[in-house]
Amino acid sequence: MDRRRMILYATEKVDSDQYFKVPRYATRTTNMFRSAHQLTDFTLDFSIAENLAYCDMMFQQSSAKTIKIIGQPANKVYAAGMFHEENSLTVFTGTPFDGTKMYKYVEAFAFIPKLTEIRFVPNTLSESIKFAQSSLLSNESVQSIIDGLATVTTTCTLTLHETVKAKLTDEQKSTIENKGWTIS
Repeated sequence: MDRRRMILYATEKVDSDQYFKVPRYATRTTNMFRSAHQLTDFTLDFSIAENLAYCDMMFQQSSAKTIKIIGQPANKVYAAGMFHEENSLTVFTGTPFDGTKMYKYVEAFAFIPKLTEIRFVPNTLSESIKFAQSSLLSNESVQSIIDGLATVTTTCTLTLHETVKAKLTDEQKSTIENKGWTIS
């Protein structure tokens, strides 16, 4: 068995520099940073992640406040609940999320109540996606989410917190609907 084809799971200790580069040989990062309470301002580097296929529940109940993303995985990754119950997380910086590099991401960002900043590559989101608990999203983040929505032929749903949804302009609502999406 090739030990380098390992599953990275439940990292108890993270280097003091708060930087982690997903190795080339890693295939899964499921639950990797679950309850990692020493995280604060963390950098996650996907730049050489050639074999990564699963990022589900990667961060769960950690204490990360800021996550800087570097690069994108080479393959499309399963991203269900990728940032699940991240009650401290406020900001994603660095490389914008690319919806063409993820699938099953409907709840990847659903449970992040303090999230203010997030960016997406334009026209790459083609599955329903939720920001149901994120009431503090900046106007720039909301616009990036809207810009990230691809035009779809089967209806997809963008779920926003009621506070954020109430702030949408008529133009933003029209853009969302014209791309084939419903707002929830």
